[in-house]
Amino acid sequence: MQKDPVFGVFGVFIKNTFIEMVPVVVEGPEIRRSRSEPELTPPRLQLSENEIEPDPVNQSLFQIWQAHLANACKPCIFINRKGDGCRKGNLCSHCHFCTPAEAKRRRNRLCGERRQAANV
Repeated sequence: MQKDPVFGVFGVFIKNTFIEMVPVVVEGPEIRRSRSEPELTPPRLQLSENEIEPDPVNQSLFQIWQAHLANACKPCIFINRKGDGCRKGNLCSHCHFCTPAEAKRRRNRLCGERRQAANV
């Protein structure tokens, strides 16, 4: 009776500067299936919704989004003007949701309001 070679077990031979890898038949006991053991790791801790602490970064992004929807946000000038965007990323306190055209419109409106206040 001929046994099949075990996958991944090879005999390495060097012959005239060539390396040959020949599958090797491993003699030994038959591999048997084992019983499943109970889970070794402890169960994960489940927190109730009251115990979950909100992420401060997500809270600030949500507040900026609400201000953006109410047209009360301050557009970030770095997000669209610089090649690598705003370096502060999610920690920036200015709005990254404004489009460049929207930011320009708001900037022009504020400059116009300041000119009118200075002329009065």
